[in-house]
Amino acid sequence: MEKLNADAGHAILEAAYLDNLLQQLLLHSMPKMSNGLAKELFGRSLNSFAAKINLACALRLIDAKTRCDLLAVKSVRNVFAHAEHALGFRHAKIIKEARPLRHHGHEGARELFDAAADAAEITINAKINELVYKQATG
Repeated sequence: MEKLNADAGHAILEAAYLDNLLQQLLLHSMPKMSNGLAKELFGRSLNSFAAKINLACALRLIDAKTRCDLLAVKSVRNVFAHAEHALGFRHAKIIKEARPLRHHGHEGARELFDAAADAAEITINAKINELVYKQATG
């Protein structure tokens, strides 16, 4: 049971981290705004992981492959988060949601999930760094 809960915790925390990273990317790409407006945007219109993923792709901050990976990470997270019983990465529902991540070349759902999350993190951080550098150098 502990391993299953660890799997759920891992997926939920990794998705939350990527959600936060996407919010940072979106904030860096937007014109300066008040804290109130930012809280309004991200507290309502852009409060879901999917909304951030889709907006980042629409603004060409992430590519279609990263979008698909992030949507699969979100789907895996959702299965874990809404399960009535403890699940692990070897459960059929998790394996099904991780299937779109096969292009990462791993076998297990956990390995696919981690590879996709790592690749998305690298992509998002690179874009944040690019935007920060551009803002700093004018």
